[in-house]
Amino acid sequence: QQQQQQQQQQQQLPDKLLVGYVTNHCKDLNDMTQVTKAVEDGVNVLIWSFIKIKAVEDYNDKDNIDDYNEDDNTVDADERRRLNLCRGTDSSTSTSTTATNNRNDEKQKQLRLNVEVSQNLENYKQYKQQLISMGYDSSKIKHLVAFGGWNGPHFPPGFSGSELYDAFKAINVQSTTSTTTASCGCTSDSSSHNGNDSDNGNDNDNERKAANGLELLWDGIDWDLEGHDQLDHPNNEFTKELLDQVGEFSKRAKDDGLIVSMAPPESYLDTTSARFSRFVNLTYPEDTWHLDFSYHGWNVYAYILAKYGYCIDFIFVQFYESYSHALYQTERKGMSQADFLIQYIETLAKKGFGYEVHFEDDPSVNLKNQIVEMPLSKIVFGFANGWAVDSEKAILFSSSQVKSAYNHLDGVNLAPRGLGYWVVEEEGKHGLYL
Repeated sequence: QQQQQQQQQQQQLPDKLLVGYVTNHCKDLNDMTQVTKAVEDGVNVLIWSFIKIKAVEDYNDKDNIDDYNEDDNTVDADERRRLNLCRGTDSSTSTSTTATNNRNDEKQKQLRLNVEVSQNLENYKQYKQQLISMGYDSSKIKHLVAFGGWNGPHFPPGFSGSELYDAFKAINVQSTTSTTTASCGCTSDSSSHNGNDSDNGNDNDNERKAANGLELLWDGIDWDLEGHDQLDHPNNEFTKELLDQVGEFSKRAKDDGLIVSMAPPESYLDTTSARFSRFVNLTYPEDTWHLDFSYHGWNVYAYILAKYGYCIDFIFVQFYESYSHALYQTERKGMSQADFLIQYIETLAKKGFGYEVHFEDDPSVNLKNQIVEMPLSKIVFGFANGWAVDSEKAILFSSSQVKSAYNHLDGVNLAPRGLGYWVVEEEGKHGLYL
């Protein structure tokens, strides 16, 4: 089954990937020039940042639930019952959708899932149509949406990954004849933050949806969950529940034919170390500099690959993480940037494109020490662009060094699946183009 799903992955994406993250929220359709230029220059996967799902308190009259307010683009009562995404706040009735608030027997206090999107969705849909009119349909470019970001929210506890996916699906699958956003408490808030292709099973599924008056906003999702500036912030711990929420969400997405990617900072998937921790307020003890920098992880994303790796289509490795091994090896040790990239792949190749992770370092995850697979067909080199020119923390790979490394690896049949960068809006800053 895993092999069959991996074969599907190859069909859903171009043979080679050029990935660009986007922070343009489509507020103004006259301000999409940089995104359009990225597509014209060859980007074939756009990852729109960000989307988030929150649990919010919801008081409703038990006898008047059908009066639920639709003005904020939320679902009506029937759709809400169908999704079954409300949870009682009383822990003794945590699986009930009708938990009574003790303060008022005539009202019920519930938690409902609220989906918040950075983009102006109507403008976003119009922009997608503009790209299609230019020849960039779903066979030429894929649109993903990212969860997380630095200081970004993690998933609310108490909801399964399947429930979270249902909330996402309710907004992602839209009617082509309606301008109303369907979601479980969805809001579109643009001010909240920031190869050879062919038709394939996923595209055919999209065509069937279109024939039924439905369309997908995004072709898939990207996991960009990270830590927080405040060292003691709860988001500097990835709970086991969160990791399984991500995994179950990913499985549901793959079952529906969506693309699923992940974008771990280098230390969150550190192929040079077997250490494992769910915390991301740690250091790189083997790199003898900046040992006071306590924002690294120890292979937390490896848990997702170990349990749900067959659901992941590609892995965008953030070499531009602050004080990364990439920066240390090139700035402190004097290795060329091209040699670093070549060594990264060749070392994995010698290990059979997997590396050992000691999950038993954390007994709570209930995983044995094991080899975590990182197939060459899933690896995407992730780079910074113009924003990192003046950065002392983030490595800025030169395009010539990237080209040299890629050509060498391609010559020995070890080229990664693709290349990518954060972020489209910074292309050309300081005259730098990747």
